[in-house]
Amino acid sequence: MRELLQKLLTAEELSFEEAREMILWIMSEDAVSVQAAALLALLQAKGVTVEEMAGAALAMRERASAIAAPKNAIDTCSTGGNGISTFNISTCAAIIAAAAGAVVAKHGNRSNTRKSGSAEALEALGVNISLELKEVESCLKALDICFCYAINHHPAMRFAGPIRKDLGIPTIFNLLGPLTNPAAARSQLIGVPNKELTLKIAQVLKRLGSNRVLVVHGDDGLCELTVTAPTHVAELRDGKIREYDVTPDELGFKQGNLADIGIDSPEESAKIIERIFSGADTGTARDIALVNAAGALVVSGLVDELREGVELAAKTVDSGKAEEKLKNLIKFSQANHQQA
Repeated sequence: MRELLQKLLTAEELSFEEAREMILWIMSEDAVSVQAAALLALLQAKGVTVEEMAGAALAMRERASAIAAPKNAIDTCSTGGNGISTFNISTCAAIIAAAAGAVVAKHGNRSNTRKSGSAEALEALGVNISLELKEVESCLKALDICFCYAINHHPAMRFAGPIRKDLGIPTIFNLLGPLTNPAAARSQLIGVPNKELTLKIAQVLKRLGSNRVLVVHGDDGLCELTVTAPTHVAELRDGKIREYDVTPDELGFKQGNLADIGIDSPEESAKIIERIFSGADTGTARDIALVNAAGALVVSGLVDELREGVELAAKTVDSGKAEEKLKNLIKFSQANHQQA
């Protein structure tokens, strides 16, 4: 690793393979904490390139505990990091998309920067998130949705985790979660914390062989497709990336209010999701859930465009299918928890 340290000290870019080897080493018992911390800090100071991020993501995928999944599985995991505590939009959208016919392997974790991560929200809804990997596979097969709890799928993070904590600054690991889906989902809706990352993450996923991807950032700061402001999108489709902006009006919504979707606890997040599914919430929360479900349906291939996806998502919620999907997920997870 000293050779890589020397390169980074002079702000020289690492190759795809060098970045891969570096992360494989950091996520192993062989890692020397001082050297690993220096590598991560120097890489962050230099600025991470597409090749470096792609190599790092491949390394983390190699260290992950994967599950078997259909080739058409998708994910709605975002990077987080914006510090804005809304209800768990991508989790809600994942359930709606699955109820509409998509196969969703939802990757997620607890949050260090928000009031509720996807793990906390699902627990508050009554889902057992600590299934064995075989049970996660069975859940996906039975229901076309599962929750891939990051802590159970990335055991090698026990080596990198303490180094990151002691370092105390953002590193490349902050962006790797959505790039390392345990079900090898090749189509994804990903939210990122700034506009500049939309194109870069799309380029990384293209480098890694993804099929169809929407990388999004809202002008309101959200790591989501939003209805309170325009959203910047980098879309990977048919091997090509294009960037564009989309407004709430273009998707059939009036501009919403960010304050209407804020929460202070996982329980509040769960209540909003339940109200959307029951039909009790018809405001900003429902609208933003529908547009993100639409994004998931686009990358799944079930619809071609976001406006069409919004219509399918709305029909899915209004028919009660989303609420039923959630109930079935709770029932499956709890039944298997009791058996264990």
